[in-house]
Amino acid sequence: MTWCEPIRPGTDGKAPLRRGLPALFLALLLVGSLVPLTWAETLTTTEDTLTSPIISGVPITMKEAVRRALHLRPLRKIDQDRIRNLRATETQARSTYLPQLQASYQNTYANSFLGFFLFPNYQFVDAQLTTVTLTQLIFDFGRTTSQISQRKWSLRAQKDTYLATSQSIIRDVETAYYGLIAAIEQEGVSRLNVIDARNHLDASLMRLKAGMGLKADVTQARVNLANAILGRIQAVNARKKAQIVLATTIGDMTEKHYVPVTDLPIPEGLRARLLPDLRKASESNPSLLAARHSVNAAQENLKVAWRQNYPSLTGQAQYFLAQIPPSALGFPSLPSGPYSSFAFGGVLNIPIFEGGGNLAQIHQARAFLNESIHQKEEAELSVSSQVRQAYLDIAEARQELAESRTELQNALEYDRLEEGSYSAGMATALDVIDAQTALRKARADLVTAKYSLAQKVVLYHYAVGDLSPP
Repeated sequence: MTWCEPIRPGTDGKAPLRRGLPALFLALLLVGSLVPLTWAETLTTTEDTLTSPIISGVPITMKEAVRRALHLRPLRKIDQDRIRNLRATETQARSTYLPQLQASYQNTYANSFLGFFLFPNYQFVDAQLTTVTLTQLIFDFGRTTSQISQRKWSLRAQKDTYLATSQSIIRDVETAYYGLIAAIEQEGVSRLNVIDARNHLDASLMRLKAGMGLKADVTQARVNLANAILGRIQAVNARKKAQIVLATTIGDMTEKHYVPVTDLPIPEGLRARLLPDLRKASESNPSLLAARHSVNAAQENLKVAWRQNYPSLTGQAQYFLAQIPPSALGFPSLPSGPYSSFAFGGVLNIPIFEGGGNLAQIHQARAFLNESIHQKEEAELSVSSQVRQAYLDIAEARQELAESRTELQNALEYDRLEEGSYSAGMATALDVIDAQTALRKARADLVTAKYSLAQKVVLYHYAVGDLSPP
């Protein structure tokens, strides 16, 4: 993404500051008495600095904000745990291919049935038995292979979901970051509007005292100042809310006063290409890839359900080591030492009737496959729609930005002419207020258009699927 240095509202027209230092000082006192400030602010003699309030808080760049969010947000941690779980299930499925070795030891001390009835002096048994069993799957008609494939595709789908979650976090952080910058600049615009309204009120009072103005002009100027102060209060509150939104998207609610530091230029120069980006989205959008991999996993799951009806062959080898006292059997002349034996064989398991359980699993797997196919188709429609709409939004936002810059230049010229006409007694205060209202709107429109374009560029990259961590 490409940025350019933020454009300060009120500087596009290159108009010099038309206010004197005494009026500026009075305006600062009035605003400070009416609006409680919770951060340090400075005033100089340029419009550029008037629209740049200094806000206390923790400075943070967009890259750092994204990095913190990717580290702190629980959504990514949930996906990471799911990936670990699926990796374990894949390993578990693969273990069926490997030999299964088990050992058991049994020690029995009990009353002997034969000894109690036939040989009263030998009525206790102390038997020891050690068994080692080796089992190896020989053939199961691909059931295990399908199980491994199903786990593999599920793991891939979860990895794509993890990437989609990461991109959604990046999208939220970047749009919230631009929203906070816009709110700060709107606050600066409201600050400049208060100064303009206060200067006009001072001019009206001076004209009234000199006998050149009307009392109605002073009243209108006071109304205009009250409206400007109300807009400033709303702008300050909007900026505070934007800071909370950014902290929430980062996932760190212990710090609610982040202050953006523009480490990247604002993306105004993006030239979206619809058809190539549609193809790119089809190949790289993680949500769409996850849906496709889920279809593959569902297909393998259906194969597993079908292959449960096929026989399976398992080989088995056993080693026995036993020691049973001959007296327990009533034959003292038998050898008393331990003896061992080996056994080899195989088990052929042929499913005949499972009470309809296998058939139900097949129907369930087929329904799940159809569901995943429909979800993939819906994802394809959604991604295509998102890219197309984002493409149109960028074109519209770029046109709005160009028009807003023209609007600001015209409003600055209109305000300059009306101020001159009013000073010469050729215009009324209402004319000046109208010009100031148009100038306030133009300043706000420029900020809105500039960062609206930046946010829509982020949404376009998200739709294409090429948002990446810094």
